[in-house]
Amino acid sequence: MDIRLFDGSIKTSDAELGYVLDRIGGAIDRIANAAGHVDVRLGDVNGPRGGLDKTCAILLTRAHRPALRIEERAETYYEAIDAAASRLRRALARSLDRPFRRGRDQRGIDARMSSHLSEELAG
Repeated sequence: MDIRLFDGSIKTSDAELGYVLDRIGGAIDRIANAAGHVDVRLGDVNGPRGGLDKTCAILLTRAHRPALRIEERAETYYEAIDAAASRLRRALARSLDRPFRRGRDQRGIDARMSSHLSEELAG
């Protein structure tokens, strides 16, 4: 899976890039060979004023699955990356543990439609 970093107006160091690749790569290790990509955006909301203004937003896009979007805010980029990677790991585990259904509940409308169609064809 491809991990892409977008840092906008801030310029990340090689150490920060390596940290992003390591932490996000570890969070998606269960699906590392799946088709898709991960977009990581780092930002600074307040500029030089400080505070809880460093953001890490992650968008995980996989083939035939809903996208996962995570955003965390912290005092440093490293803290924001850690928090976002942890949330991504948990969200990914939840999404892999539940079956994927397109649209409405497959047992609901689709089951009723198929039984209705078989009744029409039989009678």
